[in-house]
Amino acid sequence: MSGVLAETSGRGDILLLRGITNRLAVKWERDQGSGFQPVDLTDYVCTFELRLPGSEDVVYSRACDAHGVDGIAAVYIPPDVFATPVWVVRRSGEWRMTASKNDITELLGSGYWQLT
Repeated sequence: MSGVLAETSGRGDILLLRGITNRLAVKWERDQGSGFQPVDLTDYVCTFELRLPGSEDVVYSRACDAHGVDGIAAVYIPPDVFATPVWVVRRSGEWRMTASKNDITELLGSGYWQLT
């Protein structure tokens, strides 16, 4: 059974641009009693998703391109992703980045996206 741990996560709105590689990164840190330290994401599966406004339907999903000991999960969205005709009408929605390990999913960041 999958679970979700509730912690404070990063929230930010992003502007995605057509015709270029868009890069989005989130840093996960935890305070274990001695100050905030990066969480080692080496053994996690990190995923970036785009959803339409008010919907749980994922319209784009990609595994993170980088995640490691520095706590940073990064995704690179290639320029050709938004070149297909379906993206003419998909101009905004919600994004989410998660990290999963041992049936536990952590929300690393989320917010709204707009495509221009």
